Amino acid sequence: MFSTRPGRYECVRTRMRWVCDCDITLKYQTVDGQFLNAELERLQCKRIAPVMDVTVISGKLEEVHLPHYICLGESEASLRDIHPQRDESRLKSEADKARYFNDHWPDLIQRVTNVQIIADKLLQQQLIHEEQYSEITQSLTSQDGMRKICEIIRKHDDTMKAKFISILREEKIIMSGLIQLIKGSNKG
Repeated sequence: MFSTRPGRYECVRTRMRWVCDCDITLKYQTVDGQFLNAELERLQCKRIAPVMDVTVISGKLEEVHLPHYICLGESEASLRDIHPQRDESRLKSEADKARYFNDHWPDLIQRVTNVQIIADKLLQQQLIHEEQYSEITQSLTSQDGMRKICEIIRKHDDTMKAKFISILREEKIIMSGLIQLIKGSNKG
């Protein structure tokens, strides 16, 4: 049994991957698969991998991927099947970055402090105009500045959201959850 913070993870032993938006406590282990023998025989299939018992003790999993496994238990409607991607392309897509922004912009407001550099980059890349830049740079606190930036970005499409996340990544003005998303999953 172990706990993880919000993020994307992968177990190096089982290759099981999961995504959570909150702290979770999770237990998983291989179990005797004898109870499956009748069903496998009926389906004319053979077991080629160990049988896993995955139990969420607390929290909620958003996604789970067990390579070469099939889920025979019930799952919440919020869980969906994901397809494995090659490591070098995983978590680098525009959609992933936009999804991260949509899910975590309130956290960015609270945690990102060097707003001036971000505003400079946004203006340089013509993602904001001079009036917006002036409003951001004249903000009294970093939270006020980030709130203005996020308000602007939220009104735009996935392309702009992805560019914003890329700026945070380039400037290394990112929190640990974003590092997990952009650089790849933690090993569990």
